[in-house]
Amino acid sequence: MSRRSLDKVISYFNTAIRLTPKLAVPYINRGNVYVAKGDYELAIADYTKALEFDPKSAVAHNNPGLGLFQGRQGGGRSTGCREVPENRDGPSEESILGISTAESEAR
Repeated sequence: MSRRSLDKVISYFNTAIRLTPKLAVPYINRGNVYVAKGDYELAIADYTKALEFDPKSAVAHNNPGLGLFQGRQGGGRSTGCREVPENRDGPSEESILGISTAESEAR
């Protein structure tokens, strides 16, 4: 996907965030697009913001590590991310269902 197309996708997520500012999913999705663009620091900021709204989101906990890894593998500069507090209650049911659905579709 071209950079211009990715910028267009980001604009859609910006609108979603403006309409539902306390929903984690648009931040996660915009973070994923930032990773695709190579903007790892912006991606990590979005994943961190998503955790404020859904601290049990397995995706939001997982994706900053992917952003950091890809940033280092691709030669990009990454400053790291803030430590996320340990979640003693485990992931939310929605996160588990989302992961289970994705895993079953991949098989």
